[in-house]
Amino acid sequence: MVNHVADKEQKDLDDKTSLKLQQLSASTLARQVSADSTAAHGSHGHGRAPNWLTAIASAVINYLLMFGLCCAYGMILFSEDTNRQHRALGVKMFLFPAAFFGVLLGWRSGIPVAIGGPDLTPAVFLAGIVTTFAKEISARQNLDYPLRRLSFDSDRHLKGLTSEAAAENFCVGEHFLSNSDACEAYHDSLLATTIFTVALTTACLGLVFFVLGKFGLARYLSFMPTSVIEAFLACVGYKVFKYAL
Repeated sequence: MVNHVADKEQKDLDDKTSLKLQQLSASTLARQVSADSTAAHGSHGHGRAPNWLTAIASAVINYLLMFGLCCAYGMILFSEDTNRQHRALGVKMFLFPAAFFGVLLGWRSGIPVAIGGPDLTPAVFLAGIVTTFAKEISARQNLDYPLRRLSFDSDRHLKGLTSEAAAENFCVGEHFLSNSDACEAYHDSLLATTIFTVALTTACLGLVFFVLGKFGLARYLSFMPTSVIEAFLACVGYKVFKYAL
């Protein structure tokens, strides 16, 4: 009887030992497979530490891409000929955030490829806001703001945009000499209002994106109807077409 109990205990001990060895072997094998996978992934070049050469090449490519886009966005922001003297400032207003966020994303982002900078959609809608500001400010200064309208030929083919007054002569030459105080006040007010509006809308949009990401609310955007998204993109396309004229 005693021998039978001892044999049973020995068998249970052997079974436990065998189970532990199997678990240990499985864990060791999993670690080895993971290590081999990491080594294989690194052998394709993804695991190499970044160097100055690749960083400089990426910076040059990003600069060439964003510089052209920022120049276009600055032209769109002050697309009206009456405000053409502010286009250089518009380009600078887009170049600065492109440079700032390019450095910030390259320094702190965990994404291997991250290109930061302004986008076409806000630039298009900001241009419409600036045009509205220009009309209101010129009215307060008792200036006749040239209105742009679509024009068609006799066959109803689109010719382009025309203005009721010569936009190129607005606050220039004789018009400026006869309305110097009003023209200076117009341009100063337009610049101050535009800079403040761009800064405020950028901060608000950044706050919205932060809240969406922080609290995981981006998934609710999938409930937006497709028709709304298509209408929005169609509006952006129309405005780009209009500014291209």
